[in-house]
Amino acid sequence: MPRSCFRIRQPFGPNDTIEINGDEGKVIRLTSRATILMSFDGNQIRIPNSTVFKSRIVNYSQNAERRFKFTITIPMEADLSFVRDLAARTVQDLPFVLDAPAAVTWISDFNDAGIELIVTGWIDQSATSMVLARGEALRAVKLAIEGTGLTLPEKSYRLNLSGNPPEAQRKPTSTPPSPQSEPAASAHVADNIESELDKIIEAERAAETNEDLLRPDAPNE
Repeated sequence: MPRSCFRIRQPFGPNDTIEINGDEGKVIRLTSRATILMSFDGNQIRIPNSTVFKSRIVNYSQNAERRFKFTITIPMEADLSFVRDLAARTVQDLPFVLDAPAAVTWISDFNDAGIELIVTGWIDQSATSMVLARGEALRAVKLAIEGTGLTLPEKSYRLNLSGNPPEAQRKPTSTPPSPQSEPAASAHVADNIESELDKIIEAERAAETNEDLLRPDAPNE
């Protein structure tokens, strides 16, 4: 295949975060035979181009705006509308969350522990770490819900090995934590994790002398 085809059709660039057939990482280089990624664990992933250009490619770096999402389980007795709105307001008020698109929450399912609530928010991933933002939002929502006096349920399993009825072995759970007054957002969520990985990739690209069709000076026929 002519090199020009790669340059015209190429759906990613150096350092872009992409996913190909379940393999996720940052782009190191593109050769005439393979696309080289670095996973977030620091491993190199080599994917033949015959596979790449027949596969579904997700480019997470194409747009600056990116949505994070997590699931939190709330008690069955909770006021669902109130808790849903509280979670959305808590996420929206975080300083690193974008005003638009707005944070959204919805009820997704029931399980043995309680009711599953999906919580989402949007960030500018060029300035904010997706991993840290998601974790900080989860912490803030947890504190906000517990601050109302609700105790978030935990999944637990009991094994009855004595043959006694389960009621005889039922023990009270640990004392619910008291409402906390810890600030909702105090952690640093700048895009430092990805930036450090970018430095490693840039060093590898600078040291590599072999063919790389992602270089600005790569031949374009």
